[in-house]
Amino acid sequence: MFGPIAHSIRRRSLPYLRPPRSLRLVPLAAGAALALAAALSPACVAPKASAAATIGLRAWSYWCSMLLGASPLLAVGGLVAAVASRVPRRWNGALLLATSICLPGCDCTMNAYCGELARLSPGVGAFAVIWGACCNPIALVATALVLGPRMALDRALCGFIAAGFTALAWGRWAALPAMHLSGSRHSFWERCASAMATSLGSFSMAAVVASIIISVGDRHLANASGLVAAAFGALLSPCSSSDSILARVLFAHPKSQLSFMLAAQCLDVRQVLMLRRHFGLARTFFAVGSSATACALGYALV
Repeated sequence: MFGPIAHSIRRRSLPYLRPPRSLRLVPLAAGAALALAAALSPACVAPKASAAATIGLRAWSYWCSMLLGASPLLAVGGLVAAVASRVPRRWNGALLLATSICLPGCDCTMNAYCGELARLSPGVGAFAVIWGACCNPIALVATALVLGPRMALDRALCGFIAAGFTALAWGRWAALPAMHLSGSRHSFWERCASAMATSLGSFSMAAVVASIIISVGDRHLANASGLVAAAFGALLSPCSSSDSILARVLFAHPKSQLSFMLAAQCLDVRQVLMLRRHFGLARTFFAVGSSATACALGYALV
C-alpha cells in the first residue's frame, strides 16, 4: 500500500525534505566543543557554568517565544507563496502587491514569498518589499498606539523615501529572467511547505542571534545614540508589529526610537540576506543605500 507513495517521495525533488547544507557543520562544531571541554579543567569551568547555563536558558526561552509569535506569520507567508504560484500571471502582480502592502510584510512573512515578487516589474517589486516590511498597516497602527501618531507619520514618511529611492534605483534594470522565478512543478502544498521551510530557516538563524544579544547585551540603552540604536535594530531584526514596543522599552529619545524601527525592518540581517538571495548583490546594495539614507534623514528631521 505504501510502496508507491514511498517511491514517489524518493523520486521527487522536495527541497523541504532535504537537510540543509549547514548541518554539515554540526559534527565539526561538536568536535571543537569536545576538544575545548577536554582542554579546560573542572576547577576553571565550574564557577562560570552556572552563569553560562542561566544565559543559555534565557536565550532558549527567548528563541521559543520568538518562534511561537512568528509561527502564524510563517504559515501565512507559505500560503501566499503557494497561492501566488498558481494564480494566472495577469492577476499575480495585483495579488502580490496587495499582499505586501496589506499584510504584515516583515521578514517572517515575506521570506516565504519574496521570490514571487520577481514576477513584478523591478520598480514595483522594490517598493512592495521595502514598504511592506517597514510600513504595513499593522506596523503603523502599532507605532501610533505605542509611540504616538507623530512617530507613525515619521515612520511612514521615511519608509516611503526608502521604498521610493529603491524603486528608482531598481528601475534601471530589466525584469529578472524567467529561470529565476519559482516554478510550479510542485503541488500546492509542496510549494507551501517549501516556502515555509525557507522562511523558518531564515527566521531561526536571526532569532538565535537576537536571543543571545538580548540575553547578554547591555540593558542600559536608554541614552544610546541613533547609530547604536540602528545597529541594535539591524541585529535584533524584530517583527514589524513589535518593534515599536521594543523601541519604547529600550530607548528614551525619539530619534533613537525611529532609527531602531527603520533599521530593524529595512537594514536588518534577514532583510539583506533575503534581498541578496532573490534579487542579487547589486540590487541589494542600492536597497541598503536607500534605506540608510532614509534612516539618516529621519534621524535628522525628528
